[in-house]
Amino acid sequence: MPSFKHVLSALFACLFALLPPVFSQNAPATAAKPQPFPTVNEILDKSLRATGGMAAWLKMTSLSWKADVSDDTAKFMTGKLEVNSKAPNRISLCLTLNVGYFACRGYDGKTGWGDDSKDGLTALEGPRLDEIKGEADFYSELHRAKSFSELRVKGEEKFNDLPVYVLEGVLKDGRKQECYFAKQTGLEAGYKEIAAPDTHPKTYYYDDYKEIAGINVKIPTKLRIVNSQMAMRMNVYDVVPNQQISDTVFAKPEKSARDVSGAGVPGRPDNGKVLDGVYANQFFGFRYTVPQGWTVHGEETQKVIMETGKEIVAGEDQDKRRVMDAASKRTFQLLTVFEYPLGTPNKSNRGIQVMAENVAFAPGIQTGKDYLQLMEKNLSAGQMHFEFEGEPIEETLDGIDFYHHYGHFQVSGKTVHEVFYVTALKGYALSVVFSGSSKEAVEEAAKSIANIRRLPANSSKL
Repeated sequence: MPSFKHVLSALFACLFALLPPVFSQNAPATAAKPQPFPTVNEILDKSLRATGGMAAWLKMTSLSWKADVSDDTAKFMTGKLEVNSKAPNRISLCLTLNVGYFACRGYDGKTGWGDDSKDGLTALEGPRLDEIKGEADFYSELHRAKSFSELRVKGEEKFNDLPVYVLEGVLKDGRKQECYFAKQTGLEAGYKEIAAPDTHPKTYYYDDYKEIAGINVKIPTKLRIVNSQMAMRMNVYDVVPNQQISDTVFAKPEKSARDVSGAGVPGRPDNGKVLDGVYANQFFGFRYTVPQGWTVHGEETQKVIMETGKEIVAGEDQDKRRVMDAASKRTFQLLTVFEYPLGTPNKSNRGIQVMAENVAFAPGIQTGKDYLQLMEKNLSAGQMHFEFEGEPIEETLDGIDFYHHYGHFQVSGKTVHEVFYVTALKGYALSVVFSGSSKEAVEEAAKSIANIRRLPANSSKL
């Protein structure tokens, strides 16, 4: 598989305009043999055995995994990394952040491509093409030393509180690294870029390894990337070996995901309309029967709710405020309904909102579950301390695949309970949100979601 060092280097280079070195396996290494330390080959061989050994690695022909990404220096920012790789030399990887940024890279065995929020879709050439080729080398762990023009054992020290052997190397392009291998286990504990301080060199920590089920290969699953500007964390999950991955996954897209039209979305969704208690939306192709006797509210109410939500989540935090402002520009309030007209005295009011956020910039959001997991992280980090229970649950409604999730938060000394139903349609995350003053009340209102029906194709009627 492509080493985690490859993947981390490529994607965080996109974020911070740095291109750290990679193991590209093209030239033999030269190794000094200081005594009494083990040699370079002995250290690397022990590391390979510690991760499962050559025979175990060769059992894999493909690997997919995901990771949650966060930054300790900017807790409002979270994201997701998705990687698909396939022997002998194919890879696709995509990082999406909740601040509206995404960066994807791919190599199909012949052509390298990139797609990100800043530059859109581009062909990779020169050093960037060489880099993605190295990342795509599925069995790179089996011949790591070949990327170095010089490699020697520097000595031993402590790294991340572990006694380690230190390998010091010069890569083909002249950049320098120190790699750290645990003396006891042989596993790589991390590595460090050796460069001038004003270039903000990064140190990579591999805090935990786990074995891939059924393969007996260990990979890092908790990682940190730290320099003077950031302290990123990655938690790896959904590691799946040897699944059938179509070559189209690695092919260059026809259009950039940065452009709404590139995601197959010709324009913004229509607001829909309510007739005889039934809301219908032609753009998304569904209708929903509003609970009997409830009151539909208009655009002014929706604007107030949006602004109030931003205040609750962001408070005085200007960074969070900018994130919320960016998200609100991509979000369309389609329907707002309350059990009683808003402002009715002495009534515990339940509400329903239908909204859609344009997520074309974030190709990692493929399902309602993906969106809910990102939303959970964002809301949980906010000042209102939103708490969710359990994991999102899949539910198919008239052929539409939703995921639903229950949570609650405190505001002005009161607890607000909410149930979210989310699906991914036409480059949007479509949400139906039920809110109320108790879990029982909101779950009762959420039963009305069963009234959702698909509209006939090209229908202009309810």
